[in-house]
Amino acid sequence: TNLQSINFSGNFLRDEGSTALSSCLAALTNLKSIDVGNNELGPAGATALSSGLAALTNLLSIDVGGNYLGFAGAAALASVLTALTNLQSINLRENDLGAEGATALASVLTALMNLESIDVW
Repeated sequence: TNLQSINFSGNFLRDEGSTALSSCLAALTNLKSIDVGNNELGPAGATALSSGLAALTNLLSIDVGGNYLGFAGAAALASVLTALTNLQSINLRENDLGAEGATALASVLTALMNLESIDVW
């Protein structure tokens, strides 16, 4: 498919919706941008989303801001970020990542050579 951008921001996907979305992501190999911000995603939703993101090697931007990812969700995302070598922008703000979540993310940042912006405010 030629789909390049998905914006599900503010649609109350929650963990269940994230799981459904993740199941179709592998087919969207041309996807450049995904926005699932403000969807009440928790750690389980982040874990589900991460499994789908792994195939999106052309992805430039991820927005998961304004959810409830916490440390476990940050760790799940961190585990897949190294596969996304074209990534330029990550929005993780307002996710209650804490020091442990920030540490999990920081451990993979050096692998993201094209990263220009990360928002964890």
